[in-house]
Amino acid sequence: MKKTKVIICTPNLSSCIKQAVEKSDCAREYGTQIVSLGECDGFSNLLDLMKDASDQDAPPPVTIDDPEKEKMMIFWSSGTTGKWRT
Repeated sequence: MKKTKVIICTPNLSSCIKQAVEKSDCAREYGTQIVSLGECDGFSNLLDLMKDASDQDAPPPVTIDDPEKEKMMIFWSSGTTGKWRT
């Protein structure tokens, strides 16, 4: 969990994710936040947070001038397997 700021999970995985974050020194150091995709006690609901958002609020795409000095990480799901790739 290196330098992870936000973890988005389903309500049924939230307690497992919370345990992992509590055990991670990096997560505590970087203040990792857990957000749920639905109602879940003790976690912000991403769907509620997004209900007032619009496309006009989105910032323009980020430009990387020097990829050797500026690093980005893009996360995506591999689909229904539940595995995450970077």
